[in-house]
This record gives sequence, C-alpha cells and structure tokens, in this order.
Amino acid sequence: MAQYQRDVQVNVVRPTKPLVYGDFTKVLYLTNEIDKELKRYSTLEEVGTDFTKLSKIYAGLEIATSQTDFDGNGIKPNYWFCGGFIPKVGTTTEIEEFFSNATETGYYGIVLPFYDEKLVEWLALYLNRVSKYAIVVAPDENAVTDKLKSSDRIFFMYENKTDGPLDLFGLTAHTFWQGPAGRWKDRRIVGVSASVPNDVTLESKLLEKGINATVTKAGYTAVTNGSWCADGEMHADQRIKIDSIVHDVELNLQRLMIQEKNLFMDTRGVSKVEAVLDRVMIQKGKENILAVDNSGNYLYQITVPSIEDTDPNTGLTTDDFISRVLRNVVVKFTISTEVEQIIVTLVWHDEPITTGGNE
Repeated sequence: MAQYQRDVQVNVVRPTKPLVYGDFTKVLYLTNEIDKELKRYSTLEEVGTDFTKLSKIYAGLEIATSQTDFDGNGIKPNYWFCGGFIPKVGTTTEIEEFFSNATETGYYGIVLPFYDEKLVEWLALYLNRVSKYAIVVAPDENAVTDKLKSSDRIFFMYENKTDGPLDLFGLTAHTFWQGPAGRWKDRRIVGVSASVPNDVTLESKLLEKGINATVTKAGYTAVTNGSWCADGEMHADQRIKIDSIVHDVELNLQRLMIQEKNLFMDTRGVSKVEAVLDRVMIQKGKENILAVDNSGNYLYQITVPSIEDTDPNTGLTTDDFISRVLRNVVVKFTISTEVEQIIVTLVWHDEPITTGGNE
C-alpha cells in the first residue's frame, strides 16, 4: 500500500562560513626618481599626474598595463600601488621609515626597478619578516651578493639596456596579476626587447648566479628564461603558492576562532578545524595551486588528533588541555609544478609502423 509522503521536505543544514582569501595579485612599484608616499592607483593617468609621464615608473607601468594574453585580452588589475624614495648612501633608515609609515599595506609583490646593494639586502630581510615577494633588477652578474644567495623571496631579473628595466614591469602582468598560480618561465613580454638577445654564454652565466633574464626565443622578441629565486633552489611560483596556502590557513582558522560561540577542545572543536582546513585546500585546488592525481583529485591530506590519543607525537596530552593548545594538526599537500623543459625521443623506423596514433 502506498504510504503518505509530504509534498515538500526541507532539510536544514548549517551553512559553511565563507572563506576570505588574500589577494596575491596586488603589487607595489617603487622608484628612486622622487620621494613620494606609497599610494594606491587604478589608472595610468593617475601615475602620470603624480610622477609625470616622462618618469621611468610611468614608462614601466605603461608596459605593464599594455600586456595581453594570446587571445588579445588585456591583463590588468583593479588597482596597484606606487611609491618613491631616493636612497641615501650607507643607510637604510629612509626605507624603514617608508614602509613603517605607509598606511596602504594591501600588496604582496614588490617591484624594485633600481639597484642599491644595502637597500636590496635590507629588503631581503623585510620580505622574510612580512612574507612578501619581490622582483629586483640585476644590473650585472654580481648583483646576488653573499647575503642574498640564500633568499627565496627575491626574483632577480637582468636588465642592462638603455631603455631601462621595462621587462620587470611587464613580467608582473603575467605573474603577480595572474594570481598565485601565475607562471614565471617562458612568459612573453610585449613591447620590450630582450635583455640577453642571442647570447647563450651570458644567459648561462646569469642563471648560474641566480639571475633570470629575457631572451629571444621561438620567434618572440622577449621571453623570460627562468623562474629561479635568488637561492637557485626555489622557483618563484613555488614560493608564492606556499605563501598563499599559509595565508589562507592562518586567516580562516583565526576567523573560525573569532566567529564560533564555542570551539571546544574535543571532537566537536577538532572536527570544525578539520572542516575549515578541508574547505581551504579544496579552494586552493580550484585556484590551480595544488596538483591533481589521475582521477582529478587534489593532492592533499589532513590529519587531526583523536581525543582518545594521548601520544605527544600524534594526539593530545594533559599539558595540551591545560594550555589549551590544539597540536598535531597536519596538512600534507603537493603543489602544482610547471613544465619548464620537454624531452622528446624520436625513434626512426625504416619498416612500416603497424600501430597508429598515440601508444
């Protein structure tokens, strides 16, 4: 016999809280042409008004905002930042004051189109402290000093042309402005000439020193030849992808603790932490930050402690409950890796090949 069913059924499920992500597309462009407070800009005309249209920073941003993808679509953010200061010999006080007094801080990338050894060495320490990343001009192969060889937050780019370091500005459109998953090697920079045109010896020497450049490649005028940080071990996209994961995990767990009426030190609280981490990592996968397996699953694992586990290496101890510290929460992940070299083996057969297509 048929049973009575309600025509409308409503299931109430507690909604997940929205995730707020840091904007890794915002960039600060600095100049040594004038002392000028850091400010937000949204048009090239505004930059021309404050710095004049004859300034190097205007020329650089003109190149940056004119970049396009291969479909002809423009690449441009809603806004960026500009600032200027003239370094004084033997001191970094003015740069410290410049950043400490700045009211605008919503940028991740920093572009330094001029070179001052003391300034760059100070900047390397600053970048570590605030978890930001910089593109810095390298006027020669000796730009990476001993103090900078360990830096994984500076992308040195060689530029020794008469028209100035326009490549640095153009690169930001294809990297920072494209988000944390932006590609760094083999980026075509429109409107500039190569800094190392057809000079394999110089190109190799620069890369050995941890310095990238633009070269002529595959019929294009200026293409980036590397993605190396100054340490020669970390790639720029790796550093930025990891920074974006760290930022989003910290931010969303802080929001969880602030917004929850209770976040108990038991299975209820631990499960909420796990749920937030899961949502963060899924989002990072959607942003192409994480690698995927053959089935299209994002490669990450989240492990949270069991309340019954008292092992200090995997669970929670009495001291943890006394100090109210939730430990042994582990997120393992594999970030997406760019193809930067392709090796193809061609096998020539005199006899007919019986199988067709791809094997």
